[in-house]
Amino acid sequence: MDERASTSTLLDGPSSLTPRRVGYVVTTVVLTALLALAVLDGTGTATVFGVGTTTVRDSAEGIELAVRYAEASRPALATPFDIEVHRDGGFEQPVRIAVDQEYLRMWDLNGVVPAPDTETTMGPWVVWEFEPPIGDTLFITYDARIEPAAQEGRSGAVAVLGRGDRIVAQVEFTTRVLP
Repeated sequence: MDERASTSTLLDGPSSLTPRRVGYVVTTVVLTALLALAVLDGTGTATVFGVGTTTVRDSAEGIELAVRYAEASRPALATPFDIEVHRDGGFEQPVRIAVDQEYLRMWDLNGVVPAPDTETTMGPWVVWEFEPPIGDTLFITYDARIEPAAQEGRSGAVAVLGRGDRIVAQVEFTTRVLP
């Protein structure tokens, strides 16, 4: 038996790591990891590929405040930011909403729906005032996307203001911007 033939057979056998086999292993590992991340994202366990939202709430003095925001998003993606203020029996006075200006700086705004009747600043806040809505609920949509150049997320806050600029209800939240 020729020794060179048996040595060559051992090196080229199924257990050898050729560049082609290494490529197959690396490709399999990467595709398996992507599939696992997609499953986590699809089940809601983690936000990996898209926008993950949640809602924070506070209530006081008969006012209920709920803010739906993105826990995680990516630059240039349309991202929900909705504010809902509810009061059983409706509103007798204009509704004043304060939003953290620094949080709003990471957005590329298309518009606020409905548009506030007045808009001003008060320290770190942008204050929107809306005429009393018909019914028990004012629902505001901040129609925007995360600024394409945004590289980091931000923390923010929304508050409902009462007489004398007193905060009646307030929520805080953080949006992470993923690459």
